[in-house]
Amino acid sequence: MESVIKSFLGVFFIILITAIGVSLMSTAVYSRKMNSFASDTEYRIENSHFADGVIESTKKDAENLGCTLSVEKDVSSGDGRAYGRMVIEYPYEIKLLGIKKTKRIERDLV
Repeated sequence: MESVIKSFLGVFFIILITAIGVSLMSTAVYSRKMNSFASDTEYRIENSHFADGVIESTKKDAENLGCTLSVEKDVSSGDGRAYGRMVIEYPYEIKLLGIKKTKRIERDLV
């Protein structure tokens, strides 16, 4: 009888550890995906010279990924170059452990 209880507890802990590991890995993959999206978005906006159509397109892409994108343009520099700032906010959560946060990625645009 004692070996049945030990076996049950062993299987339970293996399943628990596996579930926590899968949850951590999926959160890490999503975070990496957001960093990659931030790099791609930065590249697209800078190479379009802050075109409004490209900014709106990237905002729609951000909504499809479950995050929010805000772009601030500042074209007041005297040299004719456009400068700005991009902020991406996305939910960072590990459901099994009850962790919920909002992460931010901030990039300066030239």
